[in-house]
Amino acid sequence: MPKLGTTPPAVAPAETFNSTNPPSGASNGTIWTNPANNLQLMFQNGSWVQANVGASATGVSDNTLLTIGTDSDEVLVNRASVLNANTTLAGVVVGTPVTPAVAANSLIIANITADGDILLAAQTGGNTTAYLWIDASAQILRLYGGAGIANLVIDGTDVNLPNNIILTFGTGGDVAMVDKSTSTLANTAVTSVILGTPVTPAVAADSLLVFNTTNDGDILVGTTTGGNSQAAIWVDGSAGEVRLYGAGTLAVIVGATAVTFSVAPTPTANDGVALGVSGTAFADLFLASGAVINFAAANATLTHSTGLLTSNVPIVAAGFRSSGAAHVGLGAGEAVTLVSGVATVTKPYVILDAEGAGTTDTLDSITNSGQAAGDLLLLTVNATDTITADNSATLLLGAATRAIAPGGCLLLYATSATVWVELAFLAATS
Repeated sequence: MPKLGTTPPAVAPAETFNSTNPPSGASNGTIWTNPANNLQLMFQNGSWVQANVGASATGVSDNTLLTIGTDSDEVLVNRASVLNANTTLAGVVVGTPVTPAVAANSLIIANITADGDILLAAQTGGNTTAYLWIDASAQILRLYGGAGIANLVIDGTDVNLPNNIILTFGTGGDVAMVDKSTSTLANTAVTSVILGTPVTPAVAADSLLVFNTTNDGDILVGTTTGGNSQAAIWVDGSAGEVRLYGAGTLAVIVGATAVTFSVAPTPTANDGVALGVSGTAFADLFLASGAVINFAAANATLTHSTGLLTSNVPIVAAGFRSSGAAHVGLGAGEAVTLVSGVATVTKPYVILDAEGAGTTDTLDSITNSGQAAGDLLLLTVNATDTITADNSATLLLGAATRAIAPGGCLLLYATSATVWVELAFLAATS
């Protein structure tokens, strides 16, 4: 092929732009110079076209293909008119293209050889470094940021930022994101991401780190519905809080010392989850004045008023004990004590029995300690049991013994300071 600047047989100026009568025997890319006017012609796809690439050239005309390589593998052209999407252009855009529409006077650079790549590189310090690589066979675009490291990889389905490449937002890199390939220890700084004297947990390798590196800068995550944006997560840097929203309404605030709710926390289903677990139970339960503990949609309730708890249903005790033997009384300053195997009742004279069914022992005995005429004594049991008179025969049941069915009770009346008399025997009812 004649080299650049080789002089062919003279071509009359009138024939310079006559593409229908080119000299024969030329191959694509052959350039001939007309010595009369220094105009240059390039043979391209069976035609001579103005090239203007000689020593005195001023440029390449519109729609003139500037090709590189013996077989015109690469080509540059200034397209004078609009080129529609997915449209071929002879010698430039070939086959069944997948290309965008480009405006008039657009520069098109193409490699028309199958699987031929395009590489842009520069040299520094005597070493060439890649900055852009179009990998045709893999259909991947790679952008490099020095040291031969691909900082951004784009293919047909993904835009990939490789490990340890920090993606920043803002002129000052105010927000930083990075997939760190190695683990990060707790309270450990990471250049341009975790700063100062951090208070951060340990994270595993290949963790995504997202930080606002500006003092007191926030992070807000939201969505849009019905054309209106709404908050979902707000990390409040100055307050040191995470705020969670539902449909744009503040629901939970997580702070350093408390988790506060502006909506009622509920399980996903009725009886679906416990409040606390065995072994890691809550320490205390604080309820406001007038609070209500509601069981099974008001089947049973405990309601607070000043100095009083009120139940809307009877409370049945299965047996309360302060130790393995002694019974327990109810109410402030009220108690049942055990002295020499005998239960001594103190007002208001309520005994809850808890030993096994059919048992008779001294825990079922009552002494005449502390009562006055007109006092009442209510005895209940949790299983069939036997109540007996004590050694002083001060418990007058009308019989030597009295058996009380589960959930039943025995009501006694003090006729004097020394004598109890049975008033009623009530069977268990639902």
